[in-house]
Amino acid sequence: FAWFADKRFHVLKGMVILPASGREVTTWALFTNAEADLWKRAPEYISNGITYHSGWVGDYPYNSVTSVDVTDAMGGGMEYPMINAIGSYGSAVELELTIFHETGHNWFYGILGSNERKYPWMDEGITNFFETRYMYTRYRNDSIRQEEPYDRFGWASGILHMKTFNHRDEQYWRYLKGARQNSDQSPGLPADQYNNTNYSADVYRKTALGFDYLLHYLGDSLFDTAMKAYYETWKFRHPGPEDIRSIFEKTTGQDLDWFFTQYLATNGKIDYSMVSEKRINQTDSCHITVRNKNTVQAPLIISEKRGNRFIPVIKSLGFSGKKTFTVACDSAGLFRIDAAERMPELYRNNNSLKTSAIFRKTGKISLKLLPCLEKSGRTQVFITPVAGWNLYNGVMAGSSVYNVFSIEKKFEYSLTPFFAFSTNDLNGFADLRWHFYPRNKSISRIELRTNFRRFAYAHDSYSNPSKDFRYEGILHYLRSDNSITFSFRPQNYPDPVRPSIKLRALFIRRSLPFYFIYAQSESDYLYFQAAYTRQNDNPLHALKQTLTVTFNADFIKAGVESKRFYSYGKSGKGFDLRMFAGMESIRPLNTRGVNYALRLSGYSGTDDYLFEGLFPGRSETSGIWSQQFLPEDGAFKTPTLFYRRSSQWMLAVNGSTSLPGILPFRIFFDLGTFNNFSKVIAVNYNFSFDAGIEVRLIKDIFAVYFPVFYSDDIKYVIDREHLNFGRLIRFELNLEKLGPLYRLRKVNI
Repeated sequence: FAWFADKRFHVLKGMVILPASGREVTTWALFTNAEADLWKRAPEYISNGITYHSGWVGDYPYNSVTSVDVTDAMGGGMEYPMINAIGSYGSAVELELTIFHETGHNWFYGILGSNERKYPWMDEGITNFFETRYMYTRYRNDSIRQEEPYDRFGWASGILHMKTFNHRDEQYWRYLKGARQNSDQSPGLPADQYNNTNYSADVYRKTALGFDYLLHYLGDSLFDTAMKAYYETWKFRHPGPEDIRSIFEKTTGQDLDWFFTQYLATNGKIDYSMVSEKRINQTDSCHITVRNKNTVQAPLIISEKRGNRFIPVIKSLGFSGKKTFTVACDSAGLFRIDAAERMPELYRNNNSLKTSAIFRKTGKISLKLLPCLEKSGRTQVFITPVAGWNLYNGVMAGSSVYNVFSIEKKFEYSLTPFFAFSTNDLNGFADLRWHFYPRNKSISRIELRTNFRRFAYAHDSYSNPSKDFRYEGILHYLRSDNSITFSFRPQNYPDPVRPSIKLRALFIRRSLPFYFIYAQSESDYLYFQAAYTRQNDNPLHALKQTLTVTFNADFIKAGVESKRFYSYGKSGKGFDLRMFAGMESIRPLNTRGVNYALRLSGYSGTDDYLFEGLFPGRSETSGIWSQQFLPEDGAFKTPTLFYRRSSQWMLAVNGSTSLPGILPFRIFFDLGTFNNFSKVIAVNYNFSFDAGIEVRLIKDIFAVYFPVFYSDDIKYVIDREHLNFGRLIRFELNLEKLGPLYRLRKVNI
């Protein structure tokens, strides 16, 4: 039961005649002035919802349908029997689609009585499919209307391959985001077993794409006959998945296990691949071999290209492994699986096979200035001019060559060389990633990664007046970070914790200061690291727990870090809590030039011996760039320099809270202790603390800290080093997360 009232409502009454029975149904649209211009056409949208669903599924049995403008609705719209609540949209086509979608729920959650909590795909998924079908049916000859909701990038839409982006494309790419990472879930789970991302991607979009492909394969007439039989048989009776399957198989005469079991009841994917084409001797025919590379044995259609058109030549039931087909190939220059792109395939770039070419399965090379969505039949390479700067290399210019954009690929690369004008040499980054997706219940994804980085990190000078000798130079570092990461399947849905194990081997070659051996020299360092992480990205109570062990021939360090966020119920408002415990053992004579001690106030550029962070002024000891730091180990915000270090153990608690209202800053505090706490600085207690103001300019990327209070041991450091208030201010600048390639991987379509 639902009831709405507002004295501001405008009321429009309409009427629609059902296509089969000719019965009249009354429509009502109730709306305020907020979007009155859009709502003037609401009776038309309601009528379309009734007419199309009645034609495709079965006649609407009640006497009225009402849509209400409630300004703010859960998910943009909420369905009730015979009535729906619609939020604000600002777009006529978005309003039309939402009214159509919410009206459609009357059939699947209402009349058929599907249990949307137990089998959400039977309601939300099928309703979303009919919304998609409506869009490309009603506006079949109006591509501009189909593309209007997705023209969100303006002039850049063409560059991003979104100029012709439509409703079906949106369903596909949003499903693909999780499916490619193997983090998706079966659409056949109860609603409370999903996180928000997968509920949208798998219940709504994977289901809609699957039914759309089933429609394409069966044809409109046979599909509609099956859907109407399902509706007439099960209306007012609460069907389950086995019931809709039984009706569809009986009506179509086909075994649809590939769809109802392999596709909807698991997180299985569809992925066929062309293998080979071989001409049969002295004939105009050839053998085409296709491999099923995943678990869903969906039927497939293979077409040949004649001129600018694709003509279907093979329509086959699904299969596992390989299958060879015989076709005429006298005039075909190319064969393609799913040329219409209706199949929700995991990869479409392996669907084509040329009959004559050196690289027969490789798509045409497509060079792009900016990244864009994948395009079947193309091998995309993005080449983008880039610039950079640090205090030692100066201004740098170069280009980035990469294939990274939003949707994960099996192999991803980015090569970014820079020419530095101050040092007149080449620097830059290189990053290569290979992804593997095991089909087991434990490990969902394996990433092999190798990353290279070379930059200058310090100015170097030496003078010996007695010998009239002076040396000026630049110190460089070369870093190779090689890792393998095992991502395990999340646990505890709908609030999943994602476990992972990462194993690393880091090689670092550093130029050493001239005074070490009174000559230019380098030193090599090899580190090994293992990390176990549990992470939950719930915005109300995010969690990240990490156990890390780092070692080489000179030391071994183990650290446990727990980060939690407790929301105050409003976006961006809450309390961040970090706890850290670290232990280590260091050889008395360790590698020259490196201090491995635990640090109470995190890492400055000179402390960052793994070269994890990007520091524009890595080796500076004064000036603004000396105040950048990484909040590691004790993560105190007030600098304690070399006075507050430990070579055995350290404990720390760090907190930060937002403030009421619109105040743009936060309050932070740090509390910590370590072995031999009073050895360097004599105090009567065994812990340090500080507190102050935090200004977050860019979340997780850029924050500035202003210490106000601190313990006496820290005051001793400040007084001894003559640090004024300006030198106590420090900032966190995570340039890697600000980098374009990191951001491109986070893009949501």
